[in-house]
Amino acid sequence: MYTVASLKAEHKTLVAAKTAHKVKAASWQALANKLNKPSPAKALAIAELKAAIYQRFSVDSTPALRKSKNFEMATDGIGSLNFSIKETWEKLYRQCIGVLPNESLEEGENCINGVDIFKYFRPWQVFGLNGKTATAADIKASYRNLSKV
Repeated sequence: MYTVASLKAEHKTLVAAKTAHKVKAASWQALANKLNKPSPAKALAIAELKAAIYQRFSVDSTPALRKSKNFEMATDGIGSLNFSIKETWEKLYRQCIGVLPNESLEEGENCINGVDIFKYFRPWQVFGLNGKTATAADIKASYRNLSKV
């Protein structure tokens, strides 16, 4: 025969076991998610960016790169470039080589297949905007209008 005290003790044991099971299941799920999700690649150092761009244009220095006719054609329309900052080298890598390794798993409303599209092409050409006067808000609005079609 069961007493109230024994039923309460049984209930407490079952609740503790259920809670432990939930915690265990949640930790297993977290581990599975971590294992299935690829880790983002490390950002390239400026020396690696330069080496890749030099190799792409078959040069060995920044002055030689500036003089390269192929480089001039590839960067036509970019505007002035400040070769002393990393952002310029990243922009050149994106334009001339492809997706940076650390930018292939991005998420957000501007991303398609893990790549932020606003970093990789001149959207004003596709959206029919003036590249010199269009703001980021204009580009995003045009993008959203096109994506609704």
